[in-house]
Amino acid sequence: MARNFLQILIDKFPVFTIENRLLFAAYVGSSAHNTYVPSSDPNSIDDIDLFAVVVPPKRFIYGLQNFEHWTLREGDLDFTVFSLQKYVRLLAFKSNPNMLCTLWLRDEDYLYKDKSFDGFLSLRGAFNQRDLIYKAFGGYAHDQLKRMTHQAYEGYMGEKRKTLVDKFGYDCKNAAHCIRLLLMGIGFFNTCRLQVWQPDDKARMLRSIKKGEWPTANILQRAEQLKLELDLAYKNTEMSKTPPIKLIENLLIDTIDHYNDSR
Repeated sequence: MARNFLQILIDKFPVFTIENRLLFAAYVGSSAHNTYVPSSDPNSIDDIDLFAVVVPPKRFIYGLQNFEHWTLREGDLDFTVFSLQKYVRLLAFKSNPNMLCTLWLRDEDYLYKDKSFDGFLSLRGAFNQRDLIYKAFGGYAHDQLKRMTHQAYEGYMGEKRKTLVDKFGYDCKNAAHCIRLLLMGIGFFNTCRLQVWQPDDKARMLRSIKKGEWPTANILQRAEQLKLELDLAYKNTEMSKTPPIKLIENLLIDTIDHYNDSR
């Protein structure tokens, strides 16, 4: 199945031939978090999310053309492809949680890994920037909570998700994202390692929230408690404040050169 997903990506990508330009491709989102609710569940709104990073040809780096990202929805599959430059910028300057997760996946969650990606995996601790991570995980969690409670439809919502908002009085998926981000942020600060695959007890709780089984008041109370825990973990973390930007930039340049000189 994983090979089929990868082949769909290779066949459908319209910008340039990516078969020899993939840095990695992987399951992300609920499949990688152990929170996927299968479509057989009447309250499921989960897709299968896949993410890939590519190294563009020289003309997309030095020339008049540009490539940063591309998306494709194919049934219940959601593909997202980023250029290596955009991917690294989001890691180095934003500590984007979705990007950070791709450095801490289980081996079985990668559909493909080029040997060049090993350099990023070995350097993943360089992206552990305490202030940015606090802002990213805490900020994204707050945004999810705000979107959960205002009970308005968003443009990206399908009809089923809108129906569930009406049914439960809040957006269950936003609620689950909020709690998950806070849990992950706390663990990240405490251990300096990001646990993407949630242990079964936490995963069951998150799936329960996603299926609308928690009252709004309970979610708000849990989020408030976890935010206090996040603040404490941030205060006591051993994470560095200053990233080795030059080291990160050199790895980025070396990887781009490698793909464009040898392929």
